[in-house]
Amino acid sequence: MSTADIQDVAGKTFDYIITAGLTLAARLTEDPAKSVLVLEAGEAHLDNKDILAVQAYGSHFGNPAYAYRHKWITQKHAADREGTWERGKGLGGSSGINFLAWYRPPAKDIDDWQTLGNPNWTFSNYLTRVTRVEGLTDPRPEVAARNYIDTKGWTVGRDGPLQVSYPRNVSEGESRVMDTFHKAGFKKNLTPVSPHLTHLPSRTQRRTRVRMLQPYVPPPSPLPPSLLSFFTTHPNSHKLQAFYQPNASRPNLTVLVTAVTRRVLLSDVDANEEVTAKGVEFDYGGKVYEAYAGKEVVLTAGTLSTPHILEVSGIGRRDVLTRIGVPVKVELPGVGENIQEHIFVAFSFKIKDSAPMQTLDILRDPAILAEHLRLEKEGKGLFHEGCIGCGHSTLADLTSPSKAAELHARIVKLREGVEEEVRKLEKEVERKGDVEVKKGLVEQYKLLEKRYSPVSGEGSPSFQWIHFASFFSAPNMPKPGEQYISLMMVMNHPLSRGTIVHVDLIYEQFLLTRKIASLSPLADMIESELNPGPEVQSEAEAKDWIRKTFSTIFHTAGACSMLPKDKGGVVSPELKVYGTKNLRIADLSVVPLHVGANTQSTAYGLGEIAADIINGKWPSA
Repeated sequence: MSTADIQDVAGKTFDYIITAGLTLAARLTEDPAKSVLVLEAGEAHLDNKDILAVQAYGSHFGNPAYAYRHKWITQKHAADREGTWERGKGLGGSSGINFLAWYRPPAKDIDDWQTLGNPNWTFSNYLTRVTRVEGLTDPRPEVAARNYIDTKGWTVGRDGPLQVSYPRNVSEGESRVMDTFHKAGFKKNLTPVSPHLTHLPSRTQRRTRVRMLQPYVPPPSPLPPSLLSFFTTHPNSHKLQAFYQPNASRPNLTVLVTAVTRRVLLSDVDANEEVTAKGVEFDYGGKVYEAYAGKEVVLTAGTLSTPHILEVSGIGRRDVLTRIGVPVKVELPGVGENIQEHIFVAFSFKIKDSAPMQTLDILRDPAILAEHLRLEKEGKGLFHEGCIGCGHSTLADLTSPSKAAELHARIVKLREGVEEEVRKLEKEVERKGDVEVKKGLVEQYKLLEKRYSPVSGEGSPSFQWIHFASFFSAPNMPKPGEQYISLMMVMNHPLSRGTIVHVDLIYEQFLLTRKIASLSPLADMIESELNPGPEVQSEAEAKDWIRKTFSTIFHTAGACSMLPKDKGGVVSPELKVYGTKNLRIADLSVVPLHVGANTQSTAYGLGEIAADIINGKWPSA
């Protein structure tokens, strides 16, 4: 099996040119009459052991063979820190280097996209496409019995190309962490695929373990109860294995790797004030080439790279394009303007030698690593465990009624402040683009006010915990020979578009996390708190720690949002870039308002939806 050579591509015409989207390419080439070219900037990584390795969480970050390291500028609200966004480099993109979570968003989060002006973008339509991807394997009977798993009646795909499964093993220590969350008031979820819960919680291991990360939900939440459950095996499954390798022999599918898309080749503006995407210009082997599109160009380069490609092609904010010396083809003020990101900060605890578990920390010892690699072949050891549990909470269930009302009032004030900005900017004709973007933000904040409702039973599960059997925090570093367990606190419905109010919300999550860690049986396993450490006690100290150590969780979305054009939108409900005849986007950059879930399932779902739109199988408005 091999990918194409440059002579197969340079100067040639294909019906569709796609920048790296394997899911979309696989679906389009099911029709032998459609020819598709996929341009991938990274290597193929076919059968690459570093990509296929189990429990390789984070090992690819900073390695230019497997990941791009995008830097973000100094953030004044984050203790003047700089940081990075890691993105996958190679066939399959970030699906090859991520932490392998398979999570459906809450149904209401997807339905909100329709509310924002996108007909038919409902959870029902989304679910139809996502289940097409899923290939669920039931857990072993003993695992199912021990963790109360009964998949009968679940709305979940069983025949899709992406293998979704539970881990094989769950340590006693992990079970005790779950018991502690339950003791803290979190209910168990017996139907994790319910759209009213949060998602199809699951977590993929390399070698295709999709771990059901079952959300816990504190009462009296409106969501169903949640229980951690797991299962496993199969070969590694991400986009490369699921959508390329089974289809690589199709004569109408051409994949060129190490081909970096420079720009989209656009025609002049026609009488309808639209441009046509004629093809793409790309780098390969130190030279510049072109390939041409007979029908469409589809950008799937991701939230950070897709807006860049638009801008260097002449689509975006006039002031930005003027500054970089690119002639304006299509003025779209929303390009790059609605970026949203999940953020997290984590506790880490040193566990006692007597704790009934082993953590990934021991794999820093080469001899122990070699032993667990041997055990992996027998279906044993740490490579059959991993990130396996999580919990969720609404704002109302996270804190007291008075504090929830206070924080909600600040969110309302945030929206009112943007509305006031709009009223002022509307008086300045030259600021029309900024007005459009801010009007779109007002509509988003109205929905976020509902998600962060202070009334129990009305809000969305905006706060997430992931318990991770390893050190995973800052600033204090682990010591050799010691084992740790980390509780990651994640904020899934970001308010920030450059204005930070997150720290006060995360502080409430901080307080509950400390309380959870003080309860048995988790407390009985803990020897000491490494991060933030016992010296961090006051509210000011805790918020300072949050500002200095929080990070993104690499779930960036929204930079080319699917919104009405007069609300700062970049693409229409048909994923077509405004002002173009045949240029679409089919990646997370189109998400208009972020979802309360890990993003992998939505990335796959967008590929499936884009295929249906192009093939005329998506409901008409």
